[in-house]
Amino acid sequence: MKSRILFSLALLLAVSTTASAAGLNGSFGFTGLNATKNGADLNSTTLFTFTNYLVTSNGAGDFSGVVTGTFFNGPNPPAVTGALDISSPASMSGFSITNPSFGTFVASNTPFNMILAQSSNFLDVQLVGFFTPAGTLSGFSPTPADVRVSINLSGSSVSAAFTLTAPTVVPEPSTYALGMVSTVVLGAYARRRRKLQATS
Repeated sequence: MKSRILFSLALLLAVSTTASAAGLNGSFGFTGLNATKNGADLNSTTLFTFTNYLVTSNGAGDFSGVVTGTFFNGPNPPAVTGALDISSPASMSGFSITNPSFGTFVASNTPFNMILAQSSNFLDVQLVGFFTPAGTLSGFSPTPADVRVSINLSGSSVSAAFTLTAPTVVPEPSTYALGMVSTVVLGAYARRRRKLQATS
């Protein structure tokens, strides 16, 4: 009886570990081609469009097969395929890139989509979502990922550099909870210490 139970547990463990694929770990850089904007400068722009995306640096880690010169499209090829709407975190969730040989990144509707820095000639944006592998990466499971976007304006020329990183570097909610608990404990300690110093 014990041997049957142990065998069943071992079989269940083996099935559960082989059934789930590992997530991706790595990054690659790309640029948005033929960028346009709807504002006079980057402070007043809320929408950027791109004809497609070109990988500008060989991928690292699990993305090592994504090499310089590889093209990705947005959701509507062959027209203007890529759009980045930065008017709100929800509108940023419309951003996506895809290549049938590697997979698709889609930004999620999350408050972690945000503008990190913005001026009249520079914009830094973070997009958080999932990369769903396909083709040569199909052995991996969908992985949380983020895309960091740096857009520069020089005269009337817009250039956009993107970096996709998986897994995402956005902290988990538990990290924020731990930080808050630590802050409360340190505050209570400091308050108690002040009280003790005041009574001595």
